[in-house]
Amino acid sequence: MKFLHLCTCALLLLSTALEAQQLPDFAQYTWNYALINPGAIGTQDVLDLKVAARRQWAGVEGAPQTAYAWASIPTYKLNKDSQNEERPESYHSLGLQAYSDRAGIYGRNGFSLAYAYRLTLNQRVANDPSTRLYASAGFMFGILSLGIDPNRAILDNPNDPMILNAGTFFTPDASVGFWIYDDRFFAGASSFQILGQRVGFGETIQLDRQYYLTGGYRFAISPLFELMPSLLVKWQDDAPINWDINLMARYQNRLWLGASYRHSAATYLLAGWHINHFIELGYAYEVYSAAFSPISRGTHELILGFRWGGDKTTAHTQRPFFN
Repeated sequence: MKFLHLCTCALLLLSTALEAQQLPDFAQYTWNYALINPGAIGTQDVLDLKVAARRQWAGVEGAPQTAYAWASIPTYKLNKDSQNEERPESYHSLGLQAYSDRAGIYGRNGFSLAYAYRLTLNQRVANDPSTRLYASAGFMFGILSLGIDPNRAILDNPNDPMILNAGTFFTPDASVGFWIYDDRFFAGASSFQILGQRVGFGETIQLDRQYYLTGGYRFAISPLFELMPSLLVKWQDDAPINWDINLMARYQNRLWLGASYRHSAATYLLAGWHINHFIELGYAYEVYSAAFSPISRGTHELILGFRWGGDKTTAHTQRPFFN
């Protein structure tokens, strides 16, 4: 029985990676929405660096393993005299991302540069810039490498055309996104792999466009406690719609717990701690549907964040609630 489960997982890994070209999957995108929307970069008044590692389907050989590093900064913070500068009504942000994703014999690596422009639509409280309603548009452009390692393949047919043509292919990659938010809510729309190009591993494989819609709202239960429900809807060309429902609870803007449900796939438990004005730490554990539970010990994901250039006295009150 376990052998059958392993075969099922192997088929799912190959079909997902090689046919659909799904993007790397993360549970803690609620910590860094720029992962799924370039319009969300630079929402914090700091140089923001995040590194994360994810081990999916623990206990299953060849299961996906993913890591990424992300950095972003509003350009006005590049001015050395901007430590106490008030956030301008409009500004530019820059970012960069590098990631590595491996599943069985398949590997995917990417490096992208990002840019976003943000402007103020209105301000709810006249003398409080933190209540501004912002809209932004962003894009990412980079290089994607896709490869198959034939040395890790075990095949009945050594002349399989996919293995005979195995190697590493490089191709450009691009994404675009739009983001609107204030201190109480956010909403966004984005698309990844917008070039829709094809690559060949013995047969032509389409890099399908991926689409994301997301939104959330913050409910201030008390001066110290907040609840933040959010929704993510995602789909790709010629594939069904998937969705996540998230609920986060945050205490004193420093400690938070959350849970997420991914339609017909998994349930997530999340926890985070903004240790101080400089360091933040997050962890997620995923429990998958019954089809995978007999062979997998779940999925583990860890994220570590660093923030430079912020005001130490307001580091936790100035951050957007979705970061």
